[in-house]
Amino acid sequence: MRNTKFCNIRFNLDNPAHRKAWEHLQTMDRDKYKSYSNTVINAINSYFESEYNSNLRETEWEKQLDKRIISAIRKGFAEVISTNITERIFNDNKSELQTDDIDWEFLGDIEK
Repeated sequence: MRNTKFCNIRFNLDNPAHRKAWEHLQTMDRDKYKSYSNTVINAINSYFESEYNSNLRETEWEKQLDKRIISAIRKGFAEVISTNITERIFNDNKSELQTDDIDWEFLGDIEK
């Protein structure tokens, strides 16, 4: 016994999308497409697989976008930090550090 399911499809020919689908079925190449069932099954599978793959592509695209954003942010921070450090090291207007308020006793008997 074959495991077969039946499904009726109704086409509303006043609806342009329905009319177009109906016309495709009526004018399809019968040598290439042997039956309505296989044609409809292939179309349904193709549609949903394409949608599923599209969602996967969007997810991959979003992951790649996240990586590029994070990389750009890291690069920006690195440039800002390295510029700031470089400016502090090589700044000609170095001022003496104020150390009067530091309690040096934690070092023991070492003189300042």
